[in-house]
Amino acid sequence: DLDVPGRKAAAKHIPLGIDWLANVAFGHVTSISKRVVVLGGGNTAMDCCRSARRLGGEDVKVIVRSGFEQMKASPWEKEDAMHEGIPILNNLVPKNFTHNGGRLTGVTFQKVRSVYDENGRRTLVPTGEPDPHFVCDTVLVAVGQENAFPWIERDIGIEFDKWGLPKLDERTMQSTLPNVFFGGDAAFGPKNIIWAVAHGHEAAVSIDRLLNGEDVAARPAPTTSLVSQKMGIHAWRYDNAISNDRRLRVPLRDVSAALKNIRIEVELG
Repeated sequence: DLDVPGRKAAAKHIPLGIDWLANVAFGHVTSISKRVVVLGGGNTAMDCCRSARRLGGEDVKVIVRSGFEQMKASPWEKEDAMHEGIPILNNLVPKNFTHNGGRLTGVTFQKVRSVYDENGRRTLVPTGEPDPHFVCDTVLVAVGQENAFPWIERDIGIEFDKWGLPKLDERTMQSTLPNVFFGGDAAFGPKNIIWAVAHGHEAAVSIDRLLNGEDVAARPAPTTSLVSQKMGIHAWRYDNAISNDRRLRVPLRDVSAALKNIRIEVELG
């Protein structure tokens, strides 16, 4: 969520994106105001903006604090949103929600730029430009979730950085407490499932070597085949052979037809 001025006063018009999508899916929400701002740059934000267009939103825009390339949304999700006429505005941080007696009137933003340190960590720095204000009747908050480890005692040997993430060996996934490993969003913040699976793979190798009294930092050779142990219902395997078939772009339904009904399939392939 966002703790900025005006959030509580106009809360009725600023729902959380993931909750709003659930209500849409279950049929509890069937319409939305004409002017909508979606805050966030992930796939949830893309779902929100495209759903809003189908439920009556005419002026729908996505506003993100990161740059376009740094957005967490999948490239095709961004492409599909823009194909449907939804603008994506970048490098803008919400500053306050404007309202009139609790009725939302818009959002004021601060223009920022990204500055990276020697470790590649990003800090958003104000540019000093005038604060833009976007008029809207509804804001869908899809800014994602952050890691929170208040339940981990700070005196057991696990060190955390200034972002609240555990300090890890990026290759072994081992924390500063040797027998504790992290992976996925809990390791380096949100990315995607592919990164999370890779982290789990590396952590599994590390844990196996740790339990066998071997050097955790040593990695198997690139061509090494690791065979999993079959256990009960997990005996089955997926065939994950890479297909060399030619990839074809999936044809899309005409935008004017696609936006008329949220139940209409967009991809025709």
